[in-house]
Amino acid sequence: MSKVCVLGARGNFVIEELKGKLQEIGVLGLDPQMVCGKDHLLAAADCAQRAFATQHHICSTLAMETMLYASGERQIAKAAEKMSVKSPQEVALVIFDRDPQEVLTQLSLTLDDTLLEPSEEKMLRFGISQAELASVTASKKYDLVLEHVAFASLRNK
Repeated sequence: MSKVCVLGARGNFVIEELKGKLQEIGVLGLDPQMVCGKDHLLAAADCAQRAFATQHHICSTLAMETMLYASGERQIAKAAEKMSVKSPQEVALVIFDRDPQEVLTQLSLTLDDTLLEPSEEKMLRFGISQAELASVTASKKYDLVLEHVAFASLRNK
């Protein structure tokens, strides 16, 4: 299993150029406005690594497989539309087997983990319904995103 680091970062970049650089170095960049806490992306990375270990992966790279699980979607195109970087100033990063500070320096980004903090607004944007939110206690509401990641793992087998 790869060592995984999840972080939020800020900078000024051209989105397509950033995506190219991320792809070159095997780092996943996502829209932090769709990320509901570090556990969201760590769970997705764990599912993706298990999928590769058991030959049940859909995508050709660990980064793309992680995006698929993080989105809670079945289709790669829907996952990319939902989770891809949309702001030229903020990004959520999933870093596999690399020094996080080195990655930030290489991409001219600064650490800002506050971008990853969960909120009900993010959950609704992610696709969690009001009914789902109402069905759990306040202390468990952010677990709903983890549930979607887990269900994606079941659907993708």
